[in-house]
Amino acid sequence: MNKMLMAVIIAVLMCFIAVSGCKERKMLSATLIDSTATPTATGGEDGKILFMSNRDGNSEIYVMDADGSNQTNLTNNSAYDGITFYGISPWSPDGTKIVFTSERDGNKEIYVMNADGSNHTNLTNNSTGDGSPSWSPDGTKIAFVSNRDGNNEIYVMDADGSNQTNLTNNSAEERHPAWSPDGTKIAFMSKRGDDLMERIYVMDADGSNQEAVTPLNWVPYCPIWSPDEAKMKIMFMGSGEGSSIIYAINADGTGSTRLAHTTSFTNNMWPAWSPDGAKIAFVSNRDGDWEMYAMDADGMNQTRLTFGGAIENNTKLSWSPDSTKIVFQSKIDGNNRDIYVINADGTGQMKLTNNNADNWNPSWR
Repeated sequence: MNKMLMAVIIAVLMCFIAVSGCKERKMLSATLIDSTATPTATGGEDGKILFMSNRDGNSEIYVMDADGSNQTNLTNNSAYDGITFYGISPWSPDGTKIVFTSERDGNKEIYVMNADGSNHTNLTNNSTGDGSPSWSPDGTKIAFVSNRDGNNEIYVMDADGSNQTNLTNNSAEERHPAWSPDGTKIAFMSKRGDDLMERIYVMDADGSNQEAVTPLNWVPYCPIWSPDEAKMKIMFMGSGEGSSIIYAINADGTGSTRLAHTTSFTNNMWPAWSPDGAKIAFVSNRDGDWEMYAMDADGMNQTRLTFGGAIENNTKLSWSPDSTKIVFQSKIDGNNRDIYVINADGTGQMKLTNNNADNWNPSWR
């Protein structure tokens, strides 16, 4: 598999990422959905899990307890509603609000709602496409992508939608903003330059000092920051030697490290830091099937956690707040996608959703 084919694969996977929106403020009530699942999780039960489901005929945002109980439709309308697909939590840092995208008025915009599904508010409210929202660590701002100036660029706004500002302000295509854990910087992807090859850039939170931190030949994808402010590492997927590789790099572009790299024609993808910064979960087909693995933050002790083709190659992995469990989507029990949880050591795999619809894109808080 050459670099160009790898880039195509990654681009196809991006098609699963949804950004959406609406034009006016609406107040919607949540609808409780009875779950037929009766799991009994042990450890890491605290918190809630957001996910997407089409059980009511279209893509909606649901929430459930960490044991799979009390599954509730939060958006409850006939249009597409979705949460960010990879690496970025839709939960506000204090857990009281959820940022999402919707097409309920025909174009893609960014909304926010309370964690119980009340008070849906359109933040962007314009006729162009807005998406990929990302909370600042202090919850006061939201970075996002908009094409309101003719191409996709990185913007920032206050958490109430005011003071929307173009940070990148150039003609290149840019996407996937991600805040550093201390809130001083934003990493993003850009196709600047005559070669139109994508690289990861880092800028100050006000848009100044935009600098590329990856070389052209890595074909990087989806930067996510380590949770440790002291380390300030950026992890991302890249391609090389016929495979997909997980890298980590310092915020200034120095100290690049290959964390997960196997033989040609195998892939290591969709990494997720544990909240304590000690572990990284990821997806790989190194043993033939797509499975979940975990490794130490420095790439050591790579361990297979799932078996039997349990993982989709484009799955989102999300850790429990106490770093003891991982939630993911799988088709292992049938043709539809369901949400599962597993202990961080690979034991105790358990199905959380149990219906004939697709359930995907879990995010733990």
